[in-house]
Amino acid sequence: MPRKLKIISATLTILFTGFIAFTLYAGSSTSFDSEQWQTADPVLKYRMARDLEQKKTLYGMTVIQVKNLLGEPNHTSEQELFYLVDQPYGFKDGFSVILKNGIVVSAYIHD
Repeated sequence: MPRKLKIISATLTILFTGFIAFTLYAGSSTSFDSEQWQTADPVLKYRMARDLEQKKTLYGMTVIQVKNLLGEPNHTSEQELFYLVDQPYGFKDGFSVILKNGIVVSAYIHD
């Protein structure tokens, strides 16, 4: 194989491997910790919100219970508590906690 082709092949392999590693890291979740959430940066909040979403931790909780865990939301309505979170690769995102009669029925990240 000519030298140029070997260099191109090695470079592409490194870039592809780096991309895969970054993608796996960026999509990972971090176990939710209420105390840590209160002071966490938006990227860490995103990872913890992913954990809450996957485990359905908030389902069945009251608004007061959610606020005790997550603090005051960035936006509130009768049907939703909305928290700002950031994806690791720079996109602004949101974590919505959906309510029915003041009880959590769903929670998801806006991907």
